[in-house]
Amino acid sequence: MKKIFYLFNLFFLFAACSQDNEIILENDGPTNFPKEQEETDGMMVLGEKLENPYSIVNMEKAYADLIKTRAAGDFKIETTDLYVRFLPKDSVELLELQKDTLLELFDYPLDYDIEVEGTYYHDPSIPEGQITWLYTTVKPDYKFPAIQYEILEKCFIPNEDDLDDEWIDDGIDDDVETRAENMSFVELLEQKAFENAGLLKKFEEKFTEPETRSWKRKRPTGTLKVYDTYLRRDVPVKGVKVRCHTVVKWSTAFTNENGYYSMGSKFRIGPHYAVVFDNSQDFTIWGNWGPFAAANYNMGWHSKGGHDRTFGTNAKAWDWCSVNNAGFEYYQNAKRDGIGLPPKNVRIWVFRHQANSSCAPMLRRVWHPLGYSSNSGWSNFFINIAAGRLLTYTNTFIKFALPDIVIGTGGGYDTYEIYESVNHELSHASHFNKVGSAFWAKYVNYIITYGKKYNHPYGDASCNNSGFCGVGEMWGYAMGYIRTYEKYQQKPKNGQNRWFQPNLLYDLMTEKILTKKQIFDCLSSDVTSHALLKQKMISRYPSKKDSIIAKFSRYGF
Repeated sequence: MKKIFYLFNLFFLFAACSQDNEIILENDGPTNFPKEQEETDGMMVLGEKLENPYSIVNMEKAYADLIKTRAAGDFKIETTDLYVRFLPKDSVELLELQKDTLLELFDYPLDYDIEVEGTYYHDPSIPEGQITWLYTTVKPDYKFPAIQYEILEKCFIPNEDDLDDEWIDDGIDDDVETRAENMSFVELLEQKAFENAGLLKKFEEKFTEPETRSWKRKRPTGTLKVYDTYLRRDVPVKGVKVRCHTVVKWSTAFTNENGYYSMGSKFRIGPHYAVVFDNSQDFTIWGNWGPFAAANYNMGWHSKGGHDRTFGTNAKAWDWCSVNNAGFEYYQNAKRDGIGLPPKNVRIWVFRHQANSSCAPMLRRVWHPLGYSSNSGWSNFFINIAAGRLLTYTNTFIKFALPDIVIGTGGGYDTYEIYESVNHELSHASHFNKVGSAFWAKYVNYIITYGKKYNHPYGDASCNNSGFCGVGEMWGYAMGYIRTYEKYQQKPKNGQNRWFQPNLLYDLMTEKILTKKQIFDCLSSDVTSHALLKQKMISRYPSKKDSIIAKFSRYGF
């Protein structure tokens, strides 16, 4: 555990690129934001254990009751799913489960009522600090990994095709009995199983509308929004996963650019809803389980027809939603502009109460030696024997448990600042994916060496390997600037006095001397200084030579 804390401390030392909370707008932005009612934080409180209507035992009992009055034909009950739980012993096993695309993991048992919503659940039988049981359903032929697991129940969850409603939806919630003659045997079986489990009455009490008067299935749909503090209005939450479940039956869907989602399955009874911050653009926001899993926001039990939610600034998920939207738009804009994307499955760890901590160390993807790198060769030699190798080995040992990017949203950060910060760091991630591990290791080493010495993370142009930092930061800041300007039509002023002069690239783009793609194409692994960047630009775009030289000269390069 000390090794983990040692590396996590590097995130705050490697502030590539902590922006020191310096963003200053040309005009004052809004300061008063609407807030929604305070929500329950902390651990979820479970209620009574529910009888699982989909268990084979319950389904067979329902079958025996139903066959007395209704012909079943050649229908038979077979195991379609296994209700299981896993207990990873460490972060390596946890991440192995997370990489399995067949698994949708819940940190609480699905066959319990939820009395109090929370941001996480931890099994009381598991000691604090250890990973808790994780629950889901899998198919009977699922190949279990070499991780502790337990099959809780064999289940029969009817196929969607077998549950197509045969009646016409006239908008009237008629009694179940008036529809029974039009229902298939499978539908009646599911209904009977819920009745036997006592869930029809149980769930009727959860809703103001009589959810159980009609057995008609509905596909949950809805729209998620978040309050943008700069625009002063609600905007869609884009590309995020929405998850529903009624006991062990679950379904997921991603919101589109309008924040709209439509579940892949229909439900008979209002399900429990959650937002899982696993984005359709191939990045994940970490939260509840620290640096080990996607942030999860439980929205509670709602109508089977769907649920809308708007996250105000007081919502526990406001920071996650704001980072999510900035990330979604970064990927969309990068594809549009032809800029290389970050590596696959980028992990963004959001610190909701930490300011000045945003960085893109990419440590779990850096395989080259890490350590100190001062101007003295002998100093480097002795320091790295004592510390650098330890850091390298430690990084290798736990790298699969590390995030790629850290975003701090504390200290009064608003939507504008979060947007700039996320675009800044994801631009670094795109740069990393182009230049690779060796380049980034020197970049990290530079920050480790000079960050505290100069009381800011960037040193100066005289420091050893300063060009790695200078080129990287110039790109990160410039992209954060221009993406935020394109979004909000406000130009931030921070970073103008940095020695690496990020406004140089900003001017090249805004004055249409070079496009974003043309600049990015020059950021190859051999470009390790401003001089080499200028040389690469001139060689690739000779028709712009005079303008490029003039711009570099204006900023002292």
